[in-house]
Amino acid sequence: MKYLLMMNDRPGEGSGPEAAWTPEDMQASWKHMQQIWILKRASQPAGDLGAGCIFKNPAGATASSLIEEARMTGARAGDAEISPRNANFIVAGPRANARDVIELIELVRRQVAEKTGFELEPAIEIW
Repeated sequence: MKYLLMMNDRPGEGSGPEAAWTPEDMQASWKHMQQIWILKRASQPAGDLGAGCIFKNPAGATASSLIEEARMTGARAGDAEISPRNANFIVAGPRANARDVIELIELVRRQVAEKTGFELEPAIEIW
């Protein structure tokens, strides 16, 4: 039995419905997806209320490493906190509000610019 996939990320092979995978291909792909999921769960806060990745990665660095370099991991504004697990995530405590999150974003941007010279650009839309 062969499986058809609509997308194929394997170089040199066709993509779309004509890309037939064997059960072994599917098993290897499933195992790879599980490994990625495990790594994501280990590096990103889960189970907390959060806003996801807050800043885009500038050229030549990661937002998370710059936030750590500026010693902002664990920084707080009200009940919003820079995640100790991944510094590019804000975790919202039960009493956090939008003002707390926006204040924390601005604080992090100022400190990172001052201490590293990088201007962090938000990856989220604030309105």
